[in-house]
Amino acid sequence: KANASMDSLELKVPEEELEAHLRKIRHISTMDKEKPFRKSKGDKSDKGQRTITANEKELNAIASRTKRWSKDQDQRPGAGNKGSKYTSNKTHYSPTDPDARISVKPGKARKLNYLSQLCVDTAHHVISDIKAYHADGKDNQQLPDIVQRLKRRLWQQGLVWENCVADTGYSSGENYAFLERQGLKSFIPPHGTFKGGPDGFIYNEEGDYYRCPQGKTIPFTKEFLDSRTQTRKKEYRARKHVC
Repeated sequence: KANASMDSLELKVPEEELEAHLRKIRHISTMDKEKPFRKSKGDKSDKGQRTITANEKELNAIASRTKRWSKDQDQRPGAGNKGSKYTSNKTHYSPTDPDARISVKPGKARKLNYLSQLCVDTAHHVISDIKAYHADGKDNQQLPDIVQRLKRRLWQQGLVWENCVADTGYSSGENYAFLERQGLKSFIPPHGTFKGGPDGFIYNEEGDYYRCPQGKTIPFTKEFLDSRTQTRKKEYRARKHVC
């Protein structure tokens, strides 16, 4: 938990410093037009932390979601509070603790937090690494940094690291490939959205293609970034008359 209050959150502004204009046309809630509940005595943030990084599409999505929630979630505790407002890392920052990020867990209120990553030796439960990350990141995004730092520390102590055990939150195709390059055996279950190849299709690793039940080749066509999950995926496709 960060040492900062949600009441002191400030709206981010465009690089042109049009703060007054922003508060008029891009407010996320009525409360954002006014001053924070508790004005921070000092602003410890830099220009980059005060600047909006979200594009127009993302800002419109946030505004639309806020409008919908204010109507559909009117029975939630605090929904009728005059000072209630929707907060997002894309639109707000903490002047008191600018490195803190807004995050939420099911059943809990939105708070300013940090993401703590802790590693232990499974045999003796000795803490081997710990570091705080921004709370708006995901566990699987931090794994490469953790592995490189921990592997170097263990090597300096003359210890050999062979197996990496983690929960589903650390799974991704990129991480599996990364651990393989590092010479580590990964014991990380794939997340629920993972889908293997379709039934009856056989994957050829050397040629990087699939063989359909009719014996036809389904070639690799492109690699793309899934905007919803922010993970890179590979696409294999063939015309209907092929298979």
